[in-house]
Amino acid sequence: MDFHDRYSWAEILFGDRRYDLAARELESLLTDVEDAEGPTYGLSEARQLLARSYFHAAHLQKAEAAARQLLDDNPVDGYAALLLCRSLQRQSRHKEAQHALNLASVLGAPGTSWEDEDDG
Repeated sequence: MDFHDRYSWAEILFGDRRYDLAARELESLLTDVEDAEGPTYGLSEARQLLARSYFHAAHLQKAEAAARQLLDDNPVDGYAALLLCRSLQRQSRHKEAQHALNLASVLGAPGTSWEDEDDG
């Protein structure tokens, strides 16, 4: 399978809630892409799906590290900030999580603003 097929397979695994398998496929894919000769740009979607897979599989330290890497690569990624926040919250690191939530809110991540509340 080529890289795109492997990414698509990981998306299917994630969609089927097979988060551990999705994470393993994405780890392998990203390693192979980085080992391959040529450009390694355009991997942000795969890295985000990996971070989400870690989070949903409750690999919270890996999810945190992956979210931090996403933010290092793109400091205005509101979703990565939100994912970092949720990972820290689930680790009961609420003070750190608040900083990430504030960043996510400023960056316009969904679900971080009072305007996102349902008026009922």
